[in-house]
Amino acid sequence: MIPDRLVNKMIAAKNVNSGLNTLQQIFYGIYDFTLHDGFDPFGEFNTTDLAELLQNEITLYPYLDGTHMQASFGHLVGYEAAYYGYLWSEVFAQDMFSIFENEGILNSDVGERYRRFVLEKGGAEDPMKLLINFLGREPNSDAFYSSIGLE
Repeated sequence: MIPDRLVNKMIAAKNVNSGLNTLQQIFYGIYDFTLHDGFDPFGEFNTTDLAELLQNEITLYPYLDGTHMQASFGHLVGYEAAYYGYLWSEVFAQDMFSIFENEGILNSDVGERYRRFVLEKGGAEDPMKLLINFLGREPNSDAFYSSIGLE
Protein backbone atom coordinates (compact mmCIF):
# COMPACT_ATOMS: atom_id res chain seq x y z
CA MET A 1 0.00 0.00 0.00
CA ILE A 2 1.28 3.45 -0.90
CA PRO A 3 1.44 5.75 2.14
CA ASP A 4 -1.00 8.70 2.13
CA ARG A 5 1.92 11.12 2.42
CA LEU A 6 3.40 9.84 -0.85
CA VAL A 7 0.04 9.83 -2.63
CA ASN A 8 -0.51 13.46 -1.58
CA LYS A 9 2.93 14.41 -2.91
CA MET A 10 2.18 12.65 -6.21
CA ILE A 11 -1.10 14.56 -6.56
CA ALA A 12 0.64 17.84 -5.72
CA ALA A 13 3.32 17.13 -8.35
CA LYS A 14 0.60 16.43 -10.94
CA ASN A 15 -0.67 19.96 -10.50
CA VAL A 16 2.67 21.79 -10.33
CA ASN A 17 2.24 23.68 -13.61
CA SER A 18 -1.50 23.38 -14.11
CA GLY A 19 -2.17 27.04 -13.33
CA LEU A 20 0.57 28.24 -15.67
CA ASN A 21 -0.61 25.87 -18.41
CA THR A 22 -4.20 27.04 -18.03
CA LEU A 23 -3.17 30.70 -18.21
CA GLN A 24 -1.22 29.89 -21.39
CA GLN A 25 -4.33 28.30 -22.94
CA ILE A 26 -6.39 31.34 -21.95
CA PHE A 27 -3.79 33.58 -23.59
CA TYR A 28 -3.94 31.57 -26.82
CA GLY A 29 -7.73 31.64 -26.84
CA ILE A 30 -7.98 35.38 -26.22
CA TYR A 31 -5.28 36.09 -28.79
CA ASP A 32 -7.19 34.00 -31.34
CA PHE A 33 -10.50 35.70 -30.50
CA THR A 34 -8.94 39.15 -30.73
CA LEU A 35 -7.43 38.53 -34.14
CA HIS A 36 -10.73 37.18 -35.49
CA ASP A 37 -12.94 39.91 -34.01
CA GLY A 38 -12.37 42.97 -36.11
CA PHE A 39 -8.64 43.27 -35.49
CA ASP A 40 -7.13 45.88 -37.80
CA PRO A 41 -3.56 44.82 -38.74
CA PHE A 42 -2.95 48.36 -40.01
CA GLY A 43 -4.20 49.98 -36.81
CA GLU A 44 -2.43 51.00 -33.63
CA PHE A 45 -1.17 47.46 -32.88
CA ASN A 46 0.31 44.83 -35.14
CA THR A 47 0.00 41.12 -34.34
CA THR A 48 3.30 41.10 -32.45
CA ASP A 49 2.29 44.09 -30.33
CA LEU A 50 -0.96 42.34 -29.52
CA ALA A 51 0.84 39.11 -28.55
CA GLU A 52 3.17 41.07 -26.26
CA LEU A 53 0.32 43.00 -24.64
CA LEU A 54 -1.85 39.94 -24.00
CA GLN A 55 0.99 37.66 -22.92
CA ASN A 56 2.21 40.20 -20.36
CA GLU A 57 -1.34 40.78 -19.15
CA ILE A 58 -2.48 37.13 -18.92
CA THR A 59 0.49 34.86 -18.35
CA LEU A 60 3.28 34.95 -15.79
CA TYR A 61 5.88 34.66 -18.55
CA PRO A 62 6.95 38.06 -19.87
CA TYR A 63 7.01 38.47 -23.62
CA LEU A 64 10.50 37.99 -25.04
CA ASP A 65 11.39 40.76 -27.48
CA GLY A 66 12.26 39.59 -30.97
CA THR A 67 9.96 36.58 -30.88
CA HIS A 68 6.90 36.22 -33.04
CA MET A 69 4.83 33.42 -31.55
CA GLN A 70 1.97 34.06 -33.95
CA ALA A 71 4.18 32.88 -36.84
CA SER A 72 4.20 29.35 -35.43
CA PHE A 73 0.70 29.34 -33.90
CA GLY A 74 -0.87 27.12 -36.56
CA HIS A 75 -4.30 27.21 -34.92
CA LEU A 76 -4.81 30.78 -36.10
CA VAL A 77 -5.64 29.52 -39.59
CA GLY A 78 -8.62 27.28 -40.21
CA TYR A 79 -10.06 27.41 -36.69
CA GLU A 80 -11.96 30.68 -37.11
CA ALA A 81 -11.56 31.83 -33.49
CA ALA A 82 -12.28 28.38 -32.08
CA TYR A 83 -9.03 27.72 -30.22
CA TYR A 84 -10.86 28.26 -26.92
CA GLY A 85 -12.62 24.94 -27.64
CA TYR A 86 -9.59 23.03 -26.37
CA LEU A 87 -9.99 24.41 -22.88
CA TRP A 88 -13.79 24.10 -22.92
CA SER A 89 -13.52 20.47 -23.98
CA GLU A 90 -11.31 19.84 -20.95
CA VAL A 91 -13.88 21.51 -18.68
CA PHE A 92 -16.67 19.33 -20.09
CA ALA A 93 -14.55 16.16 -20.05
CA GLN A 94 -13.66 16.64 -16.39
CA ASP A 95 -17.32 17.32 -15.54
CA MET A 96 -18.38 14.10 -17.27
CA PHE A 97 -15.57 12.11 -15.67
CA SER A 98 -16.66 13.38 -12.25
CA ILE A 99 -19.87 11.35 -12.67
CA PHE A 100 -17.78 8.21 -13.08
CA GLU A 101 -15.57 9.19 -10.13
CA ASN A 102 -18.57 9.80 -7.88
CA GLU A 103 -20.55 6.73 -8.90
CA GLY A 104 -17.68 4.34 -9.62
CA ILE A 105 -15.28 4.21 -12.54
CA LEU A 106 -16.54 0.75 -13.52
CA ASN A 107 -20.18 1.40 -12.64
CA SER A 108 -22.14 -0.27 -15.42
CA ASP A 109 -25.18 1.99 -14.93
CA VAL A 110 -23.06 5.09 -15.51
CA GLY A 111 -21.39 3.44 -18.50
CA GLU A 112 -24.79 2.56 -19.94
CA ARG A 113 -26.00 6.13 -19.37
CA TYR A 114 -22.92 7.48 -21.13
CA ARG A 115 -23.44 5.11 -24.05
CA ARG A 116 -27.18 5.86 -24.32
CA PHE A 117 -27.08 9.65 -23.83
CA VAL A 118 -23.79 10.49 -25.56
CA LEU A 119 -22.29 7.82 -27.79
CA GLU A 120 -25.49 6.51 -29.39
CA LYS A 121 -26.66 10.03 -30.27
CA GLY A 122 -23.37 11.04 -31.86
CA GLY A 123 -23.86 14.14 -33.97
CA ALA A 124 -27.63 13.68 -34.26
CA GLU A 125 -28.41 16.10 -31.41
CA ASP A 126 -26.98 19.28 -30.02
CA PRO A 127 -23.83 18.39 -28.04
CA MET A 128 -24.87 20.57 -25.08
CA LYS A 129 -28.15 18.68 -24.86
CA LEU A 130 -26.24 15.38 -24.83
CA LEU A 131 -23.98 16.68 -22.09
CA ILE A 132 -26.87 17.90 -19.94
CA ASN A 133 -28.75 14.64 -20.41
CA PHE A 134 -25.74 12.61 -19.31
CA LEU A 135 -24.90 14.84 -16.36
CA GLY A 136 -28.53 15.21 -15.30
CA ARG A 137 -27.83 18.92 -14.77
CA GLU A 138 -26.24 21.96 -16.37
CA PRO A 139 -22.47 21.53 -16.76
CA ASN A 140 -20.11 23.43 -14.48
CA SER A 141 -16.37 23.86 -14.08
CA ASP A 142 -16.02 22.48 -10.53
CA ALA A 143 -14.43 19.19 -11.62
CA PHE A 144 -12.05 21.03 -13.95
CA TYR A 145 -10.92 23.34 -11.15
CA SER A 146 -10.41 20.32 -8.92
CA SER A 147 -8.41 18.52 -11.64
CA ILE A 148 -5.92 21.40 -11.80
CA GLY A 149 -5.66 21.68 -8.03
CA LEU A 150 -8.08 24.55 -7.41
CA GLU A 151 -10.54 23.01 -5.02
